[in-house]
Amino acid sequence: MLDQCLRNLSAAQAHGSHYFTPHDIARLMVGVAAPQDGHRVLDPVCGSAGLLAESHRYVRERVGLNPTMSLLGKEQHAHTSQVARMNLAVRGIEARIFPPGDSLAKPETDPCDIVLANLPFNQPDWAPKERSDRPSVDPRWPDEAPPMGSANSAWMLHIAHALAPQGRAAFLMADIAAKSPQPGPRKLRERLVRDDIVESVIALPPRIFGHTDTTACLWVLNKDKSARSGWGTVDRRGQVLFINARRAFEPMSKSRERRLGDRHVRRILTTLARWRGSPRTAQRTCPTVMNPTGPGAARRTRSPVAATS
Repeated sequence: MLDQCLRNLSAAQAHGSHYFTPHDIARLMVGVAAPQDGHRVLDPVCGSAGLLAESHRYVRERVGLNPTMSLLGKEQHAHTSQVARMNLAVRGIEARIFPPGDSLAKPETDPCDIVLANLPFNQPDWAPKERSDRPSVDPRWPDEAPPMGSANSAWMLHIAHALAPQGRAAFLMADIAAKSPQPGPRKLRERLVRDDIVESVIALPPRIFGHTDTTACLWVLNKDKSARSGWGTVDRRGQVLFINARRAFEPMSKSRERRLGDRHVRRILTTLARWRGSPRTAQRTCPTVMNPTGPGAARRTRSPVAATS
């Protein structure tokens, strides 16, 4: 009943971009980030705290106990942060939901193991007033401040800066962030690839968000793509996995909307896990891999989800 109430509330608020993350997309986002017990998990635009609740469920299923992770949520809108507190309280999940405020106003003070975010698509006029009329030093953008007309670049840099040395992030971003030819977004993509923190970009199907027809990608950042015990057997430093999941959807009856569904979520997660050499998945396929530092360094094999470079 609670989940249905949250879905109804999300649909009612969608026109103002205060929508909540569908369950199948939340499962995908948490699955690619793979939080662990003891992790510090942040959602800087937490909405109803669905991603935090899913992180708790994901870890609890694996450790068999009540997780000892630190769940942190930030939300700009007061009424939505109240919904987040209610959602977590009903589920018996301990978390800290900060007082309402703009997450982009200042950098995170403590590094996070996991950052999850269903970000506003192409948010305009993001810059706080105190920064809009004079330059300031900000560790999130050491080269130059992101353009004020769109928050896409600011959010990506904010999240990257918040990550711990082995931190990971999964966030939704409108397609324009991945393919814009404008100098600013292009330089940002080049910087993220040069810093070797982009692990995967997953192109999602259209119309899986009830509030918009805008297509989106799921970005996966990873500060440590090396092979290590308990994570993966394949060293993926200097490589990026691109997954084309545009056709991985299920139609919804009596609606133009679509959903990923459990089957497609599993296929995407299996593809990424095998690419990582995850101990939880037999490594029997290897999708296309792009080496950003080498010309045309790619190999193609069969994959359960279309992967391209």
